[in-house]
Amino acid sequence: MVNLKLFAEAQYQAALLQLNAASKLLETVERPSAEAQSSSTPEWIYINRLSEITGLTTNSIRNRIARGAWREGIHFRHECDKKKSRIIFNFKEISKWLAGE
Repeated sequence: MVNLKLFAEAQYQAALLQLNAASKLLETVERPSAEAQSSSTPEWIYINRLSEITGLTTNSIRNRIARGAWREGIHFRHECDKKKSRIIFNFKEISKWLAGE
């Protein structure tokens, strides 16, 4: 039983060391700036991509539309297809709105 406890403690210590090393590595990796993200992002994007980029949930995005915070034709528009209609978002305008401009 003592050997098992020593083994578990050693595994725990090894995991902590790996976690610390991974944290330090993540700190050294540069995250892309907002400008770099916007330059690689198309002007009109779907809700899932907008959620990924901004960190907003899809529900909060839909709520902004329902409340009228985002205006149709400026912040979003309906993309009509033969089978369905989807909402697409103007990333540039939404970025301005989120920045308070």
